[in-house]
Amino acid sequence: MRSYDSKKFLRKGQKSPPRSLDEVKQIKNEIQNQFDLLGKELQRKHKELRLQQDLIQELQRLDEQLQKLTNYIQTLKDEIETDKISLEPINTDIDIRTKEKNRLKTEKEKILSELTES
Repeated sequence: MRSYDSKKFLRKGQKSPPRSLDEVKQIKNEIQNQFDLLGKELQRKHKELRLQQDLIQELQRLDEQLQKLTNYIQTLKDEIETDKISLEPINTDIDIRTKEKNRLKTEKEKILSELTES
């Protein structure tokens, strides 16, 4: 921006001296340059804002997806727990039958051993 000499400041009621065409063009160019810089800064800030808004939307989408997956995982956990509970009687029956089978096997081996000894 153009710097002004303190002697050139006018008091109330004083008229400014006429400016040359070159001075007016220089001031106009300086002002235009400032507007251009402000326009570029505004475009940059606008682009940053759009990127931030895009990131926010992506984060919201990911958050929704995470929530859906979390709910799905909880549903699976609940189903697993339900399956465990429903399988308990079957597992108990299997344990009883396995113990009975082992008892019969041991008894059979004992009988066979007695038969071979005699």
